[in-house]
Amino acid sequence: MDADVGSDVQPDADKREAFSRSLGASIRDASMVELLLTKYRGDEDLKRVLIRTILLRGEPHLSFVYRYETQDITKNYPIVEGLESIPDLLGSDFRAGHLFTTTQDLQIEFTKEGQAETWRVEAVA
Repeated sequence: MDADVGSDVQPDADKREAFSRSLGASIRDASMVELLLTKYRGDEDLKRVLIRTILLRGEPHLSFVYRYETQDITKNYPIVEGLESIPDLLGSDFRAGHLFTTTQDLQIEFTKEGQAETWRVEAVA
């Protein structure tokens, strides 16, 4: 499978917003496979958060699996509530986000100074 790799040149706020827009679009068009938040910078032994779309009682939700050193904790949120919580986690508690979709993979990483870098890999047919 061939891939086209691109790095976006945008101000940090624009990169963060573009990543959030891509996440929302992938949920709306059902192309989201998962979102992985990594490089945790907190006091707990939390390693990463895995976020996927699920159906609960016929309604779409985001399932957050918090992966700790010795256990996993799952919390499910309605789509809007889940989407609102992601920007609070990304860039502060977690320094990296990897969005996997059926059409492309997007990645955003934050330096210790809070500067963002983004990458996109698109599948080529």
